[in-house]
Amino acid sequence: MLVIQRKAQRNWTYSNMMSVIRYHLMTYIDLFKILKNPEAKWEEITTKNTGQLSLFDP
Repeated sequence: MLVIQRKAQRNWTYSNMMSVIRYHLMTYIDLFKILKNPEAKWEEITTKNTGQLSLFDP
């Protein structure tokens, strides 16, 4: 978590960063996008349907 905190482009306190990560643990978000700009629109930070490979594609 300290590596993620240092890579984030915004100054976060450790406890605040962990709260945001814990809150979004089961959502399809790009972690660094939400840590960079937590006020961004949901469509900008989600990773679902971005061309991610599927195990079941033919």
